[in-house]
Amino acid sequence: MAKPPRKTILLVEDEMLIAMAEKRTLERNGYSVVIAHTGEQAVEICTDSDAPIGLILMDVELGTGMDGTEAAERILEKRDLPVVFLSSHTEPEIVEKTERITSYGYILKNAGETVLLASIKMAFRLHEAHSTLETQKEELNNVLVERERSEAAALEKHQELRTTLESIADAVLSTDRRGRVVLMNPPAERLCGWNRDEAQGKSLDEVFHIVNARTRRPMENPVARVMQTGRTAGLANDTALIARDGHEYQIADSAAPVKDDEGNVVGVVLVFRDVTEQYLKDARLRERVKELECLYRIAEITEEPGAALDDMLQEIAEAVPPSWRYPESTVCRIVIDEDEYRSREFKISRRMQRADVLAGGRQIGSIEVYYIDERPLPDEGPFLPEEARLLEAIAERVGTTIARKRAEAALSRERLLLSTVLDALHAAVVICGTDGRIVRFNEAARRLHGLPEEPVPSEQWAEHYDLYATDGETPLPTEEIPLFRAYRGERVRNAEIVVSPKGGSPRLLRCEGGPLVDGEGEKHGAVIAMHDITEQREAEQEARTLAEEKARLLKEVQHRIKNTMGTMAGMLSLEAESLQNKPDAAAALTDARNRFQAMEKLYELLYRSESHITGSLGNYLTQLLNSHRALFSAGRRVTITTDMEELELDAKRLSKVGIIVNELLTNAMKHAFPDRTDGRLFLSARRIDRRIAITVSDDGPGLPDFAAGEGEPSFGMMVVEALAGELNGTVRFEQDEGLRVTLEFPE
Repeated sequence: MAKPPRKTILLVEDEMLIAMAEKRTLERNGYSVVIAHTGEQAVEICTDSDAPIGLILMDVELGTGMDGTEAAERILEKRDLPVVFLSSHTEPEIVEKTERITSYGYILKNAGETVLLASIKMAFRLHEAHSTLETQKEELNNVLVERERSEAAALEKHQELRTTLESIADAVLSTDRRGRVVLMNPPAERLCGWNRDEAQGKSLDEVFHIVNARTRRPMENPVARVMQTGRTAGLANDTALIARDGHEYQIADSAAPVKDDEGNVVGVVLVFRDVTEQYLKDARLRERVKELECLYRIAEITEEPGAALDDMLQEIAEAVPPSWRYPESTVCRIVIDEDEYRSREFKISRRMQRADVLAGGRQIGSIEVYYIDERPLPDEGPFLPEEARLLEAIAERVGTTIARKRAEAALSRERLLLSTVLDALHAAVVICGTDGRIVRFNEAARRLHGLPEEPVPSEQWAEHYDLYATDGETPLPTEEIPLFRAYRGERVRNAEIVVSPKGGSPRLLRCEGGPLVDGEGEKHGAVIAMHDITEQREAEQEARTLAEEKARLLKEVQHRIKNTMGTMAGMLSLEAESLQNKPDAAAALTDARNRFQAMEKLYELLYRSESHITGSLGNYLTQLLNSHRALFSAGRRVTITTDMEELELDAKRLSKVGIIVNELLTNAMKHAFPDRTDGRLFLSARRIDRRIAITVSDDGPGLPDFAAGEGEPSFGMMVVEALAGELNGTVRFEQDEGLRVTLEFPE
């Protein structure tokens, strides 16, 4: 079976690329395409050539020269061709201008392939219907002419035409010259909701009520236009037929004139059909396209680098209205905290939908969309469910964008603060990034490494300095550089290196730092803080030298004092021996000698001590005890017990304690064991409740007279009481199978 010939379309488009794209689309769908780039060229092709043009797809605006509407009028003067207009304009005056020429269709350029092909098919069908009607009209006229010769034949032909009208799927409605209904076929009755007998003689406006589906405004009845022009006319897109019962149908139609033998227009035939389902599909497709374009535009706005948040929100407010079903009546307002961003010609109306804007889980504002024109409400209300979802998606994107921009601003402030703090630090700080390359020298580090004030690439920083070991001569290996160690994951502590700026003085640095790790344990680089310890190290060396010299001098002084005290103790001993006939004087000199020896033991202790400032109380008292054991003959017969806790006292208090204990030991040796062959002596030094307690006890005759309240205390006991007071302490005498004396003073 042979394929039907391909229908030929004349595509009139001044934009070469658009014409090529539309030609490819049409050819892919089974059409032959001839292209004209100007109105003049289109007129020439249609009137002067034999090109079998079946339909003209005409761009309204064709640049300079003849526009699309003028070209269509000239072509239609010569040939009866269906003309479908293409345009990117939706202004009523442009649409009405095309409708006055032909009504085979008006297609928006961005309506999509589906709408384009459906409109072309509809135009072919309408033209074929018009041709059929023309043929039928001619046949009807012939019947009327031949009526006188054959009434039977005329009646039969009329019946055939009526049967044809009633059997075709398209609705057919005819009127007389005054626009009154004279004929309706069953499809027309069903769509209009009128019985043909009821509609007979009624005005077409009453039976055939049409409005614009988008604006809801009444549309011009095509009968008047056809009667005036005498040419076939089609309805514009978005034509809705409102039936008698209020039901609404989306229709595509055309109106053709009925002429008598003299060519006078005596009526109009309307041919229309229900395209509601296809219209709704196309409308939903257009709405989805608008939604995608809106989301894409908002994505472009929110991802624009460096854009201010206020500018973003204003652009989003302007981008929302074109995506709603009635963009010419749609306005938008975005409210964030106390700020508002409004689309053009914004005003509030009662028809509003709203979505909350959330950032960080907290409501910070809203997006509101209003229809500012009052219009009849479709069944589903003023806003589509898809528009509510779109608004929610936009609000979510706005909230995410605000949260991100605020986080970026906070991060920028933190970075600025960190940079300011880093540059204010006395410590030199060096930071490397994830790839190990140095990304930051603070101001102190820049000066320390001899980098210039003007920025230089990080890969050139090492050209301005050298790194050495602490001797200042051995180049520092890469694996020993503190920043490299930190980058490998090591915690660097007190690492010392020498940095030698080119043309500057070497500096000794102490380095500390480690890897930069986030909360999830992922490494992002490393940081090292460096302290210039050159002067500190020089000062420490000088201090050590001075300290060593001071220690030598102090030991020499202590040695001389110790020798002097030893000499004086020896002289007192010799003097006491020379006074055998004066026992009281000899005893006084012996006591003085013992006191000198106690001081000598203290200086010997300090002399041998590392600090020369403090000494061990236990060691000191033990030495005093051994000295008294050797000085007194009774000491060799006495059993001595000690209990010494490890205690440190400063030299000043240690000397006072030594004199007190010396007096107590001297008193015990002289008075507790004079004529005895044995005895017990106990010496202890303990810490009790933040106080130091020193106890000297013996098993001698007990309390001395002054402690018992009789007689005057000796010089030695007066010294004990006085020194205990200087220690903020107390001396307690107790009788316990002998004498126990306890000295207590704060630790």
